[in-house]
Amino acid sequence: MWAPYNDLWRSLRRFAVVELFSSKSLQNSSIVREQEIYNILSHFMKIGNREVDLKYWFTLLTFNMTTRLVAGDRCVGDKDVGMELGKRFVEGLKEKFLRSSLSNLCDYVPILRWIDYRGMHKDPKVWEEPDKFKPESFEGEREGFKFVPFGIERKACPSANMGVWAIFLALGSLVQCFELEEVPEKKA
Repeated sequence: MWAPYNDLWRSLRRFAVVELFSSKSLQNSSIVREQEIYNILSHFMKIGNREVDLKYWFTLLTFNMTTRLVAGDRCVGDKDVGMELGKRFVEGLKEKFLRSSLSNLCDYVPILRWIDYRGMHKDPKVWEEPDKFKPESFEGEREGFKFVPFGIERKACPSANMGVWAIFLALGSLVQCFELEEVPEKKA
């Protein structure tokens, strides 16, 4: 969280775990996640059989789910989704919350950790062939951790369950509703 590990940090974490991310709270807020994923899928249907920047759309999904849960409304409305204004707004949010070394919004909303890990996971000092999809990289016991999307021990993300639910629902819906294929990189 955004505080040193002390009484304030423990109180904020306890509040987050009990009031926001308990099983009952997650169940009560599941309709918001479902509606936001449905909304993104409906935009994909309108786009049709064209190339889609999933990084943008998943970032948008994350911020819209978060602001609906916290403030009751989307941060980018339907009329601006996919438009230049909406894209600039999402980029501004990413700059503010995802790239700041002073704060870690991911401690509160774990799905954000999945959005922008590209830099760490493209490091050839850490990964063999970082540009290839190799799920076996995560198998077996390793010395230390290479990939811990929700943290561990006392710094473990209190909303890890929400993140996992959202990821499974979003990816499952995407795979069920669309035929996906990799877009070849454009040569300069």
